[in-house]
Amino acid sequence: MKKVYTILLLVLLGTFALGGTAFAASEYVEQLTPDSADYAEISTLTNRVLDAMSGMCADVTAADIDWSRAYKVYADESDVYSSYKEQQMTYDEIKQHMEYYVWVLPVQVKNAYFHVTISQGMPLTEDESVLAVLTEEQKEQIREETGKWIPVVTEQLDEDKTAEQIDRQIADAVGKENIHRAFVMGGSPKLRSAVAVVETINHNIQIVVLEEPRLTGVQSSEGARTAKQPLQSGQAYAMEDMADRMSEYTVDTTDEHTGTGAESGAGHTAIIWIILGAAGIGIGCWAWKHARCK
Repeated sequence: MKKVYTILLLVLLGTFALGGTAFAASEYVEQLTPDSADYAEISTLTNRVLDAMSGMCADVTAADIDWSRAYKVYADESDVYSSYKEQQMTYDEIKQHMEYYVWVLPVQVKNAYFHVTISQGMPLTEDESVLAVLTEEQKEQIREETGKWIPVVTEQLDEDKTAEQIDRQIADAVGKENIHRAFVMGGSPKLRSAVAVVETINHNIQIVVLEEPRLTGVQSSEGARTAKQPLQSGQAYAMEDMADRMSEYTVDTTDEHTGTGAESGAGHTAIIWIILGAAGIGIGCWAWKHARCK
């Protein structure tokens, strides 16, 4: 099956390495509150989250689930950098370019840290090559959960990861006095790492790289391979610069993948149950590594 860049996968690839500390209200990153449109449905998923985490942490309880810690991560399915290269966009236009998003819920159990990603179930694909590997039970589950918010990924981390920590990364990179607003983008077809899209008080667009850049699955030009200053985590780049940099890469469609493709850093442990469907795919994929609460 050809490599498929789906919305959810891009977000997941970009949420594995955002280190953090204790919870506090975020200044820039949108968090889940009772006023959020998704709150009524998502806040009822505590038991589903406990079930999703049980294979990694037997000690987790409902008391460990704090929905106020959840924050929103957008996905760039159609490569906003290329679109910006063709026609410069405002902050609002860039955000409108993000058609989908997920909620990321940080959970701490004793001295162990986890992320649970909550996404809307996608429709069952019509792709015969994908349908051929699904059981009838799996197909029915996908149909039943289409459009519903469900836990799709549980990952264990080396340290806590919160919206507050992302705030600090943004402020350190751009300067707190320069920031007007921001949102988190979990990944794009070329740069599969989390970034913050920041609008400054002067209405300039800055991209803050929030984790080690991952450019796998792309083919680079000679200019990209010989760049004297590669992208670095924690640095801010003008949107124009990022668009120019990303234009040096093309998505490699020759590789064969099953659809998981996640590259977690050292020490990260994940159980991944991905219901793919944003690009016409609906299939569940498992990726398992042994984990336990410490």
